[in-house]
Amino acid sequence: MEGIAVLCRNSSCPLYLQVAQDLQTRIESGEFASSSMLPSEQDLCVTYCVSRTTVRRALSLMEEYNVISPHQGKGIYLQEPKLPDSLAFPQGFTQYCIEHDIPIATQILVLCRSIPTPYVARRLQLAQGDAAVFLKRLRTLKNVPVALEQTWLPFERFSFLLNTGLEIDSLYEMIEQHTDIHIRGNISPSIVLKSELALADDAELLQLAMPAAVFVADEIVNSTTGSPILFTRRILRGDCSKYYFSNRANQLSILAELVQDKN
Repeated sequence: MEGIAVLCRNSSCPLYLQVAQDLQTRIESGEFASSSMLPSEQDLCVTYCVSRTTVRRALSLMEEYNVISPHQGKGIYLQEPKLPDSLAFPQGFTQYCIEHDIPIATQILVLCRSIPTPYVARRLQLAQGDAAVFLKRLRTLKNVPVALEQTWLPFERFSFLLNTGLEIDSLYEMIEQHTDIHIRGNISPSIVLKSELALADDAELLQLAMPAAVFVADEIVNSTTGSPILFTRRILRGDCSKYYFSNRANQLSILAELVQDKN
């Protein structure tokens, strides 16, 4: 097998990192989809014309980020896709899962007319006493509850949601079907992420033993004109989530392989 000239050996970027980045690109392109495995360490050494030490450093980095899962004597397996890839879902959470073949299940816990707290009212630019549609959903992956979502929308504009089937339908899709709002690709989400100890009720729903750490993401979705559409508080299990920060992306992900270990 001949090596391929994909590495810049005069770059300040280490060779192992260049190998990891190129393998990530090849994985995302679907090159290894049929086998769900990477080539062997020896084949990678030949392909990239680097030492086994360099290849192992690259693979170790990819394993740390839950991209691969090496198995001694069996090969280097690709991990299951992360859920979701990003904190913000321009196409909507449900639609994202459908498009990426992620077997997420949704349980509607509450769907009603409600008076929001002052904090939520300010986020939605509602006057004191104005009503909102309140939607509370539990998301499960492989029968493990991984996220709890609480969403508020101005009641005057979105009261029709009280009569829709949001257990199977996308919230964004419902909004687009019943209004002149085109959310997907035309929204401006703003997100605040924090780590907290779970409240007792939330911990029970997420099947967590107290005390338990969770990620809390507060998201306000605005139209391109700046008008608030909805406010969501997403609570994610801390033992099934990771937060990544880099100069390219900020990502909070629920890891399918970690969820699998809970069963």
